[in-house]
Amino acid sequence: MKAGEFCYAYEPADVPGDDLQYHGNYAALELALAAAIEDIRKERDTVVRLEGVEPDEDCVKPQRILIGILRAPVAPEDLVDAAAVFEIVANHEDYTSEDDWFPWDGLDAKDPRREELTAEISKTIAAWMDKHAMRPTFFRLEDGIKEFTEAEAAATLEFGVQ
Repeated sequence: MKAGEFCYAYEPADVPGDDLQYHGNYAALELALAAAIEDIRKERDTVVRLEGVEPDEDCVKPQRILIGILRAPVAPEDLVDAAAVFEIVANHEDYTSEDDWFPWDGLDAKDPRREELTAEISKTIAAWMDKHAMRPTFFRLEDGIKEFTEAEAAATLEFGVQ
């Protein structure tokens, strides 16, 4: 999978859910739609063959297809900064009673010393994660997921992206 590519999920059109599993990584929306339709058809054929049901019964309902764009998660080293470290120290029991001793109280976000500490923390976390191969290997979905009914998906593939 690569960031910026399309993926799909589908579910019964009348039973929306929040726990969808997205599949694939496609360079274009049309490719993701075509793969989703193919998956739905294969699933229906399997249900019809194995369970001996007619294609119009409840177990093979029309599907709602969702297309999303993959993005990498925020890098872990970008989530910790000097302010987070200062907060941890300030909340430790050894420091909670020493109201007068917080040398960083006057450091605003643009203070070069604070920026320096943030840069060092980020660099250390990044190097450690790289050394131990602990980078995230998953992707998140960008906002703005497109939703299609099966009929809309088929029309989109036939006549072009809407």
